[in-house]
Amino acid sequence: MRGARVGASTVWLLAKPSTATEAAKSLAACVDATAPVVLQGANTGLTGGSLPFEGEDVEPAVLLNTRRLGRTALVDGGKRVLCEAGVGITTLAQEMRTVGRESHSVLGSVFLNPTVAAGVAFGSGGTQVRKGPSYTERALYCKVDADSRVLLVNELGIDGLPEGEFPLDQPEGVALLEAYEAAVGKKSAGLSTATDCTRRASDTAYGRRMALMDGDISRFNADTRGPHVNRCEGKVLILATVHDTYALPKRKRSLWVSTDSTERAFELKRALFAAERERQSEGGGAGGEEPASGEEGAVLLPASIEYMNGDCVAAIDEAGRWLMAIIGLLGVESELLKYGFALKSAIERVPLLERVPDILLCTFNGLLPAQLPPAVQAQVAACDNHMLIDLCDYGHQEDAELFRRLEAFAASADASSSAASSPPVLIYEAADAAEAKRLSLFRFVAAAVFKVYCTGKGFTGMSLDYVLPTDVSTVPDLPVEAPKRPRYSHFGCNVVHDDIALPGATTTEEYYAIKKQVKANVEALRGRLPSEHGHGTEYEAPEDTKQRWMEMDPTNALNPGVGGLSPHPHYRR
Repeated sequence: MRGARVGASTVWLLAKPSTATEAAKSLAACVDATAPVVLQGANTGLTGGSLPFEGEDVEPAVLLNTRRLGRTALVDGGKRVLCEAGVGITTLAQEMRTVGRESHSVLGSVFLNPTVAAGVAFGSGGTQVRKGPSYTERALYCKVDADSRVLLVNELGIDGLPEGEFPLDQPEGVALLEAYEAAVGKKSAGLSTATDCTRRASDTAYGRRMALMDGDISRFNADTRGPHVNRCEGKVLILATVHDTYALPKRKRSLWVSTDSTERAFELKRALFAAERERQSEGGGAGGEEPASGEEGAVLLPASIEYMNGDCVAAIDEAGRWLMAIIGLLGVESELLKYGFALKSAIERVPLLERVPDILLCTFNGLLPAQLPPAVQAQVAACDNHMLIDLCDYGHQEDAELFRRLEAFAASADASSSAASSPPVLIYEAADAAEAKRLSLFRFVAAAVFKVYCTGKGFTGMSLDYVLPTDVSTVPDLPVEAPKRPRYSHFGCNVVHDDIALPGATTTEEYYAIKKQVKANVEALRGRLPSEHGHGTEYEAPEDTKQRWMEMDPTNALNPGVGGLSPHPHYRR
């Protein structure tokens, strides 16, 4: 079994349950047999966390894949949705559109269709400024206690399903699973939230906190706050979760905004976020009353702000035209596209063919025309910092207010600039929905293009993701000279994807020494990493996070070895 980007392992047994009951019983059977269990969704992880840990004297593991747990059910008339662990974020987005709602994740790795439960387990976020990371306090999950008993924990907050912890092998646990299966089996009738449930189905205060830009950290994987399902990294078995859904925007304006410096881009964001800060000071409140769960109109913020530096734009232009054309033709949610990427991965696993697909994509990239409109190409030539900003109207004309602030900032920057050449802020608005989609797709392919770019150009690629405090605009130093450093970020929350193209002769020892130093430089800026990708086998988690995981799973039955923990039973060293 191979990981999406890191690692290859031999598994003792592969289990693919199709219901929550089968998944829980599969886990119980493994615990009874004292076999370690590694949980896997769509195997799209980038740090080795969805494969068994391999090392000396490490017991063979069972790989429990939850992909077939694919049922959903509307909750509270569609204001929320129950998702089983294997539901893909693409699948969920498609289903929610049929009922006139929007799901949590509407962009990101949607063409890979990673699972909803993986997003919760790793605290994944993405492009949506208002919605925050994948977070919920409503879940059905299994955990293994210190006596090696499998406990079924119900915190879904669904009417008719008893809540609490129930031993799986006792009548109460069996009855809960039977009641759950019956309720989800009647999903056409919909489910209702229990009247006494006060737990949240999203981080409803996220956008308001982020807008303060007060030096807080927006989101990171080692965060120990919240119920155990959040950022558990496979130390509990998630069976199902409840998530808020969102109102569709009445109108959307897509802008490509370029600036002459990173600092200018950061100040532009501060000017836009001032609208929400002012709203709070006028009575919205920053710490007490929270907006209604899932209600988009509760905050005055852009829908998304995505950043790309000049190296990122250049790499996409030099190696990503074919990917853009193919994805644009098939659509990011196409099953054919998913199978195409699976075929590419299969070819790359063949000895001597590992590099061939990416070399071909890079070599013949120039056969296609540039994928950006001419006006945007002119902005790219003039500036080195670029933001793709979506402004939406959710019923309060938020887009008009934010666009007014953007224009005012650009005019002020132009008036105060001493440069005689290009204005310090350039704004291009997509002419129509098709052009907006093209601009979004350009940012969308950044992660996939980096691998193509490095392989085609003969570089060694290093991909890091980290979060910087909301008030920090500094770019962390590199300990070496890198030929290219494509940086792109979820700019609103200051979560950065730092792709570093190193010389092809970089050794493994040099690679990890560089990675260690960049990590130290990020932490010197009060940043944290990883932020989205998970710890897996690539990162060691902080001690408080390790302690949290050990409390969840005291016998080390689930995902042993994650985040620098011992891979042995009961965490023996």
